[in-house]
Amino acid sequence: GESGWAGWILIVVIYAGHVVVPFSKGGHPLNSDLYVLGMVTHQWPLKGRAMVARTMREYWPLIFMVLLMLSTPEVTGRCDLHPLNTFWERFRFRAIEVVLILALISGALNTSDSHGITRWLNVWALYAYCFHVAWARMLPVPYGAVITYASIPIFYFLHRCRTRSKKV
Repeated sequence: GESGWAGWILIVVIYAGHVVVPFSKGGHPLNSDLYVLGMVTHQWPLKGRAMVARTMREYWPLIFMVLLMLSTPEVTGRCDLHPLNTFWERFRFRAIEVVLILALISGALNTSDSHGITRWLNVWALYAYCFHVAWARMLPVPYGAVITYASIPIFYFLHRCRTRSKKV
């Protein structure tokens, strides 16, 4: 069957371990867990997703304030790879991520697109996410970033060509 609770259960399962058990190098397995979470919530949207999105849109200043209070600016380094010492510190670090993940998968960050920019920019963002590290490792600094950002007009041009061919 299907259930809107599957996403909520996955969120608890994914993040509870990272808060309770301070294992090093825990960030990378989390990435694959987030892919699974994204696929599950795409197929079976979160139960109460509309309410979560509406609440986040209406009260984002308060949510932002809570996230700032949860932040740990005195901590340095990669907290995802080298976890913090106490349960409370790890909870604060992961709670911020959970709120941001909920904003993404609930649709709270979806905006109107009156100029049609995000359609092709989403495709470029996927390209940039997949290839920016490859460019950075193959080319000297800062040319990897330059190549990644310089590809934006190419994606815009491909989008324009595709939309013109569909109109004909």
